[in-house]
Amino acid sequence: MVGVHDAEIIQKIGDAFGISNLTLEEIMNTSHLPKIEEFQNYLFVIARTFFYGQSSKKPKYSNISLILGKNFVITFHEKENDLFKHIEERINNESSLLRNKKNDYLFCSLLDTLVDHYFPTIEHIENKIEKIEVAITDNSNEKLLHDVYHLRQEVVIFSKIVRTERELLNTLLHQDQKFIETETIRYIHDVYEHVIHLLETLDSYRRISQDCMSSIFQQLATK
Repeated sequence: MVGVHDAEIIQKIGDAFGISNLTLEEIMNTSHLPKIEEFQNYLFVIARTFFYGQSSKKPKYSNISLILGKNFVITFHEKENDLFKHIEERINNESSLLRNKKNDYLFCSLLDTLVDHYFPTIEHIENKIEKIEVAITDNSNEKLLHDVYHLRQEVVIFSKIVRTERELLNTLLHQDQKFIETETIRYIHDVYEHVIHLLETLDSYRRISQDCMSSIFQQLATK
């Protein structure tokens, strides 16, 4: 489902699949924090994307809601995107595992894709850091300090988003599951490991950006 502001359509979907009005309200609230909640007939997850647009230097983020029922999976996107395009392609491939496994595997594949979507952002941040490190050796100035400060803020915000994904996955791994089969849980473990790797990388970027700020302060103080 693309677009979450048409209450009438959202309500019709809720009625068709037995989704509570409280869940529907949270889906339409695009500023809602990520969460996971289990109901009698479905599992509800709010996750968050974080990315740099092609023409924008500033990061963007938006919520994606996922609902896993006993025989269905629904995703709600705030805006049009191609985040799950390759999932659709795999579904259309008759030899794909997505065509031969149950819907809990599809649900886990969607979560995996969401986390994989974070890696281009990591590369973008890494490129920014490399350019800043070169600039520091050439000529530190107040503009460069401003750039480093904003980069550090982006790293902090991104880290918070990834940590919420870690908590979501941790909950899926450790609570009794009636919607995800034991065989599928191992895929959640793989996604969890990817998130841990992301957080370790982001922690190193946060330290590097702090060191860059300190270096620029020292150079400016001697001028």
